[in-house]
Amino acid sequence: MSLFAFYLSIFTMQCSARLLCNKQVINPLYEAEGIYVLMVGGIGFNNYFSILEKLGISCVIKTDNDLRGSSGGKFSVLGFSRCNRYIGEKILPTSRIDNSTVNAKRELYNANIIKPDMIREEYGIYLSKCEQFYNY
Repeated sequence: MSLFAFYLSIFTMQCSARLLCNKQVINPLYEAEGIYVLMVGGIGFNNYFSILEKLGISCVIKTDNDLRGSSGGKFSVLGFSRCNRYIGEKILPTSRIDNSTVNAKRELYNANIIKPDMIREEYGIYLSKCEQFYNY
């Protein structure tokens, strides 16, 4: 954690920085701008988020809009639920959906587009439309 004290911002995410640079999501020279990209290997954002916040270091989260199958053939909206948990209130809907295709994830995101946009602006949480490898 002491390494983070030398950076102005920490960008936490579930995929590699090289992928983000190739997709032109972040500047390839991000380190020169005082940004550190931290791969959290899944959903381990919570520990980093709370520590960095206490240190006064800006923390940006990039997470997937992933789903998980549940009983009755429906799919839980894990990405939406994760965002709600990080901001401490229910802004995004958490009702299960019928399909887990890439198009279903995009449709879910687009049907609620104002809310993910607001969460990104106010809380620094970037939710993928579907999955990071398919679409930002």
